[in-house]
Formats: sequence, C-alpha cells, structure tokens
Amino acid sequence: MAAAFWGLVVLAAYPYLVYPVLLVGYSYLRRRPVRRGPVLPSVAVVITAYNEEKHLAAKLDNVLALDYPRERREVVVVSDGATDGTEAVAAGYAGRGVKLVVLPRSGKTAAQQAGVEASKGEVLLFTDVTAHCRPEAARLLVENLADESVGAVSVRVDFGEGGGSQTERGLGLRQRYDNYLRGRMSALYTMFGASGAMYALRRSAYRPPPPEATSDFVSSLWALEQGQRTVLDERVVVRMVRGGPSLEAEYARRVRIVQGGVEGLMLARGLLNPLRWGGLALSLVSSRLARYLVGVWMLALLPVSLALAAAQPAYWWAVGAQALCYLGALGGWLGERAGVRLAALHVPFYFCLVHLAALAGLGRALAGKQVATWETRR
Repeated sequence: MAAAFWGLVVLAAYPYLVYPVLLVGYSYLRRRPVRRGPVLPSVAVVITAYNEEKHLAAKLDNVLALDYPRERREVVVVSDGATDGTEAVAAGYAGRGVKLVVLPRSGKTAAQQAGVEASKGEVLLFTDVTAHCRPEAARLLVENLADESVGAVSVRVDFGEGGGSQTERGLGLRQRYDNYLRGRMSALYTMFGASGAMYALRRSAYRPPPPEATSDFVSSLWALEQGQRTVLDERVVVRMVRGGPSLEAEYARRVRIVQGGVEGLMLARGLLNPLRWGGLALSLVSSRLARYLVGVWMLALLPVSLALAAAQPAYWWAVGAQALCYLGALGGWLGERAGVRLAALHVPFYFCLVHLAALAGLGRALAGKQVATWETRR
C-alpha cells in the first residue's frame, strides 16, 4: 500500500515539480539558438471568425497596419457559419485587399484549412480575432524562418494579471507559468504546439489536419516529424482584447484542449517512440500526457491514502493535505459563485478545475467523441 501511495504521489507531482526542474536546468546547460535573418517571404494572414462582429474590424485594422510589404502580404477571413454581421464587416474591407471565405459551421480547424486553400503565401500566419500585435510582429516572426531548422514560430501572449474572478486569476497564473516553460523548451530545441492566438508556419510544413484536431498542436508535431522545430519569439507579444472567461466557458475550453491534445498525440504517435526520438519523446510525454493524467492519479490517491492512514496513522498528514486542497477548491468555487475574491484560493480552485476538465477530455477522446466547433465569448 505504501508503494502504491508513493508511486501515485510521484506520478501526480512529476509534470509540475520534477519535469520543470529538469527542463529548466537542461535548457541552461544546452541551448540551440535560432539563426535569424532579414527575410521577406510572402505571408498569408488567416483569420477564422465565428460571430465576431464586435471585434473583427479592430482586428483587421490591426493586421492591415503590419509593417510588412503590402505586395507580399494577403489577408483571408474565414467565416465559420457566422450568424451575426461578421461577414458584412469582412466584406467592407475588400477594397483594402481582404478576402472573405464563407463556410457553413465547420469548426476552427476546417475554417483554417479553407483559409489555407484560398491563399498563396509561402508562410501561413494564423491568428485569432481578439489577438492584437504591434506592427513589426510579422516581420520579426519570419526572421526566425531564415533558420532552415525552424518550421513554426509562436508568440508570447499577454494575458494580463487576471481579472477579479477566481477563474480569471487562476487562468492568468497558469498561463504565465506555461509561457515560461514554453520559453525553456524553445531555448532547448522545440516547443510542442504553438499559441493559437498567433503563430507562423511554413506552407511547406503544413498538412491538412482532421477537422476535430487542434491545429496549432498537430501542425507543430507534424513539422517536427519533418525535422523542423517550433520556437518561441519572445520579442513578439500578442495582447488579448477579449475579457476573461466564465467558469463554464473555461471548463469547456479545457475539455477541448485535452481532447484535442490526446487526439494530436494519436495522430503523431511516432514521436512518442524514445528509441527514435530520445529525449524529445520523453519531453512530449512529460509536457502533455503526464499532465493529462494527473487527475487520474489524484482520484486514486485519496482512497489509497485513507486505507494507508487507517493502518499507519503517520500517513494522516497525506489525507489532511488532500482535504485542504479540495476544501480550498470548494472555497474558490463558492467565491466564484458569490463574486468574491478569496485570497490564494484561486490556486487550488483552478488546479482542480483543470484536472476535472482533463478527465472529461480524456474520456471524450477515448470514447471517440468529436467536438470541432467552438463558441465565441461575448
């Protein structure tokens, strides 16, 4: 029983305590810098939109202000079955070179594929409607592609300090932590996945992913299979202009992320072979699959702890520690419902939210359920 307890503790702690320490330490001992250069390939900016009438004009103004030669830049907006004025807004920019593609409701990945087919650029620049950047962003991103080993380039996303709700504060903390780890992975060799807010991808590295796949994750894995890495350009910061999510919206988003992540690993499962990919395979498992499974180990840990403590009272500390975590999460949830900020409770609350959603995402992926569409936060 003690061996089972400590085994579960190690499995649950590994992706948050052990792997980050190994990653950070190794990334400072061994680095592979990007050889940037002043290149100007043709760029296709692909924007997918579902009911984004409120934000699309500001996004297009932001993209059209990019400091990139106009003759080497094209902008494609794909309406994913929008039912508001999204298409009218995009059509109003036709005179400034914006191309509109209209689809029935198909999902973000299918919409991006339609945008790729409607464009010709050597570099695909995917970006979300509510992600705003500085004028030099495109030029800086493509400088990384002067390095032939680089297939995709991601940005650093500024999520702010988090809003007033427990969900927003927990999300902000989690995203700052993840941004740091992505930077360490990029410095070492490659990231696994780019930020969906904005990333650049060589057209030569692009393969049409299945509609249910998370394209920014799968595309980077497929590029890696071709020997091209995904890097983070810390110079390019994207600001998100939409407000923070509700509890329900964030839970649904996390379910989709894990479901898409599991499906992505299945599509690029060859990368999980340590005999071929060595440390890259270990890092991929550690940064993705090991995280997805934390909720499984947590579910098993509580009954094992109770059984062990009943036989060996010295282990009641483990039961108490888990009880504090879950009580803190409950307190955070109550604070969320009441609209009250409770100091530090957003940490256990968001941690439990993430891993409860991960369990649901794992279940959906294993059951073969598909969710290709998304809802726009107002």
